[in-house]
Formats: sequence, structure tokens, C-alpha cells
Amino acid sequence: MSFTARVKKTGKIFEAINELDTEGSRRWNAQTLEDGKSYWGYLYDTQLTNDPAEFKYRGRMEASFRADELEQLPLRVVLRDRRKRD
Repeated sequence: MSFTARVKKTGKIFEAINELDTEGSRRWNAQTLEDGKSYWGYLYDTQLTNDPAEFKYRGRMEASFRADELEQLPLRVVLRDRRKRD
């Protein structure tokens, strides 16, 4: 499981995949943002769209953040290859 958050400082989208233990090792599937915890996942180089529930991205990189650096968003990351036509 994972959850989606916005990084407060930059506004970028972060997909939290795992909770981190006190030593910074990935330990548990991330479920929801909780005070005092840290998370590992993917930070997206995002571009806004006209739909508030959708964003485009040019790339992503691994990252980790403390809970107080994040704001949980009510959306899920679904990756689609926009090069292909439906």
C-alpha cells in the first residue's frame, strides 16, 4: 500500500511507499501519514494540469521525508504511458 502527499516546502508530489524505522531502514508498507514517522518513496518532478486530481511528471527520484514535512493528499498515483493512444 502507499499514500500520496505534497512536500510542504516545495509543493512537489511524493508517493510514500514504505515507513522507515529509527535507523532509516525500510520496514513497513506506508498506509497513512502519522506524526513522528518517516517515509521512503518517490518524489515526482511534476507539472500541473487542469484537473486537480491529475498531474504530469517528467521524472521521479527516490526520496525520504519526515511526516512534519508532508501534507497527505486525497489521491492515488496511477502511472499511464501518455505516448500510447487509448
